[in-house]
Amino acid sequence: DIRGVPRIWWEKRNAFVGAHLGEFAAAVEVIDPSRLFCAPDWCLAARAGVALYFDDNHPSTTGAGIIADAILARTPVNGS
Repeated sequence: DIRGVPRIWWEKRNAFVGAHLGEFAAAVEVIDPSRLFCAPDWCLAARAGVALYFDDNHPSTTGAGIIADAILARTPVNGS
């Protein structure tokens, strides 16, 4: 694993977004990538030698797959 940024940095960078999540309809579920990519003190740039990001903002194919898996785990198969 390769550390990316301190968790506190991630939280400060995303504070504006976090402050406005309550504006979404109650039916909207937000998948927070920090729950997928961060430990208590650090957020990872790579896991098991594979990059989670292309740059400082965009998930790599692997990172996007992890996020997609988290979304699909919460989506009913029949779409209802």
